[in-house]
Amino acid sequence: MNGSFVKFEESGTSVSGKTRIWLIKNCNSDYEIGRVVWHAPWRKYVFEPAKNCIFDANCLSEIGAFLIEETKKHMAALKEARKCPTCESPDPNRHPAMQFEGEVQPCKDKFHNSK
Repeated sequence: MNGSFVKFEESGTSVSGKTRIWLIKNCNSDYEIGRVVWHAPWRKYVFEPAKNCIFDANCLSEIGAFLIEETKKHMAALKEARKCPTCESPDPNRHPAMQFEGEVQPCKDKFHNSK
């Protein structure tokens, strides 16, 4: 996603490899004005501005929209990853009944045994 004032360039992943990092550059000068990183305590992507940079409302609006969009994508991927691949239950403590060869029995996927 690039805006009228800023562009976002993916520059890699966090040390853990679980989240992405982007550089934010001015569209006109290609000058790096900050970066986007995951802030675990807030469970969302945040903007870390570079020193001595100033921003107007339009620029900040584009950065804010990017943060919201990427946080939603990240959280959706986490939610999808937390489902049982067999029965699609989102809760490891729930064992929905699965039909197997005419018999109804609890889902036996290892997802339900991880606590």
